[in-house]
Amino acid sequence: MSLQGQSAIQWVPLRVEGEISHRKNDWEAFTAQGSKLVTEGDFSSLSFMANGWYDFNTSTHWVPFVGGGIGVSAMNMVITRSAGIPQSFDRSDEVLAYQLGAGIGYKLTPKATISLSYRLFGTSDVEFVDPVDTDTYEYLSHSFMVGSRITF
Repeated sequence: MSLQGQSAIQWVPLRVEGEISHRKNDWEAFTAQGSKLVTEGDFSSLSFMANGWYDFNTSTHWVPFVGGGIGVSAMNMVITRSAGIPQSFDRSDEVLAYQLGAGIGYKLTPKATISLSYRLFGTSDVEFVDPVDTDTYEYLSHSFMVGSRITF
């Protein structure tokens, strides 16, 4: 009688991820109500997300995945110049954030993976309130990412 050992990659298709991310978009001009405004400033987002991902078993080293997440984002808008006149505008709002994504990983070992992925990140409407009025903005971001993952 002989005994043979077998090696197999343990497959757990669902995984969770905690994410902290920062995004910043600078601008020099934008269009509001059909008029082009010469303005300088930035729009930034600091987000805290809980994500879930599903890994598809291909029985190879290649592992496609899809998933998404939900969280909260602290949004900030700063305007430093408007119509050529220096400005001081700095407003913040905390909003619901969400994202969807997909990608493909390559298993280097049973516990180490490198990946290439895409994420679509968005928020509920962002409102900046000042003494004169309330401005509402939409925020949507596209990200392409290269990553590595080690599982325990």
